[in-house]
Amino acid sequence: DVAKWVKGGSRSLKTGEDLTEMYIEWLVKFRVLSLEDPFHQKDSSSFLQFKERLDAEIARAKEHETKLAEAAEGEEAGDADEEPMVQNVATVGNDPACFLQLVGSGTCKTEAEIDRYHEEQTVNTLLLTMAKGKTVSGAVSMIGKAQALGWGVVASIETDSAETPDDFIAYLAVGCKAGQLKAGGLRGAEF
Repeated sequence: DVAKWVKGGSRSLKTGEDLTEMYIEWLVKFRVLSLEDPFHQKDSSSFLQFKERLDAEIARAKEHETKLAEAAEGEEAGDADEEPMVQNVATVGNDPACFLQLVGSGTCKTEAEIDRYHEEQTVNTLLLTMAKGKTVSGAVSMIGKAQALGWGVVASIETDSAETPDDFIAYLAVGCKAGQLKAGGLRGAEF
């Protein structure tokens, strides 16, 4: 029920099912590599539904690739009028099991939440800001936790505060082998 997540009108709001369909449509049309907080953090059923659908779509696309490879070797190609499929079946970040980076920003604010999403297997990348770690040691601990679970890490500059300098986050990303840095947007006097 969309109304339980947002107070006020729900005219333009989408349900978890609507969002799942929209994301799958995007994956069919575009080579999407990453989605950040695809659902509300308390909407576990939508996370799980999306993961099941995504796994099924990737399996279907890989099966189609196998048929095409067999056809190139002279075997029968099969049905040419199949439904469109997800485009990106290459892996992300040298992880043979990762086809889409599902980034937890608002969903992964603590190490306990990292554990929860890892157990559900619905998020596989941590978006880290200094506000989440609270201290440098806390940030390093969260990065270590995520990496120990096989997650990707994106170090991010906080655009809503000027407390953490850009160069510090860049150094942290390199020093902890975060893999990615998210930067940009309005900041400070530009607001």
